[in-house]
Amino acid sequence: MVTLSQEIGALRVRFDETKAKWAEVQDVVLAATEREAATADNVTNLEAALNSKIKELAAVGAKHAQLEEKYRKTIKHNRLFSSIVRDLDVSLKFARSTRESLSVEVSQLKEELKHREASLVVEKTYSMYNMRRKTLEEAKADIIDFDVEIAKARELELAAKNRLSAQSDALGSSGSGSEFLGTEEGLEGDDAEDQTG
Repeated sequence: MVTLSQEIGALRVRFDETKAKWAEVQDVVLAATEREAATADNVTNLEAALNSKIKELAAVGAKHAQLEEKYRKTIKHNRLFSSIVRDLDVSLKFARSTRESLSVEVSQLKEELKHREASLVVEKTYSMYNMRRKTLEEAKADIIDFDVEIAKARELELAAKNRLSAQSDALGSSGSGSEFLGTEEGLEGDDAEDQTG
């Protein structure tokens, strides 16, 4: 027959297992946090690349403005130097092409940055939701298991009291009955103190 102390020991084992499960959940949350940090670093790198391209675009734009100004002055004051004009025209076209290419690249980087930020928010929300739901479900299951074990322990305690009462009634002598009654009253007194505590 399983005693109350054995039932309590089993409950302690279950409690230790629950603590171990909780530690596993904490490890999963830590891993999700590390993935979030890595994604944040990636976003930071993208922002740095975007800023670099913006600076490069600004430099090309300034150079383009200088070339245009030089081109206008050359056309106005040096119409005889057609070769220089042609060279400047080629440089101006190249600068325009470079600026357009950089503009497209900057736009792509901006879109990628927006996508990464949205993905980071969704991933973080989803991870936290899964962790909370898993933790709540496991905690609820453990609470139900503890309630069942406590009910079983109380049933065993009640059955033991009933057996003691039946044995007391079976004894014929009044002296033995009085002695056993005193024992039973002592047990009931202990139970009352336990319930009060």
